[in-house]
Amino acid sequence: MKNISHNHIPAIIIMFVIIICSNSSAQIIEESWAPVSFHGNLVYVDLKNIDSFQADDIYVWTIENLKSPLEMEDVDKDIYRTKTYYLINKKIKRYSLVEILYYDEDNNVIKDFNYEVSTDDPELRYSYPILDGSLVDLVLQRCEREIESKRK
Repeated sequence: MKNISHNHIPAIIIMFVIIICSNSSAQIIEESWAPVSFHGNLVYVDLKNIDSFQADDIYVWTIENLKSPLEMEDVDKDIYRTKTYYLINKKIKRYSLVEILYYDEDNNVIKDFNYEVSTDDPELRYSYPILDGSLVDLVLQRCEREIESKRK
């Protein structure tokens, strides 16, 4: 084995640290998916990672496994599953789509749309009203029950 010069030791240490860090998780994100039934489809809400950044805002992920594949103009393959990140304001009963991921039948992401808007104007920040009995209404109800149970 050749002797390693002192000039190479810092580079070797840096490479060692990079290898160690890349093989371990700095933060483990746990998910807790709770089902919500909507028109015969099961939509799963990630209750573990509900983020309430402000008193009335809820950021939440949902996953929907589609009964039959969905075709979209901007997506090359059939869509079998969607994962959606919502911003919901429970006080004014409005919401926005923050991000949507579309998956193929092998569970690979085939398209990703990001709709995040950087504004405090409620008319622009929350694009859609929450209609009674809609999917987002059911998701909001489930999130509110979870938030309430965590307060107890």
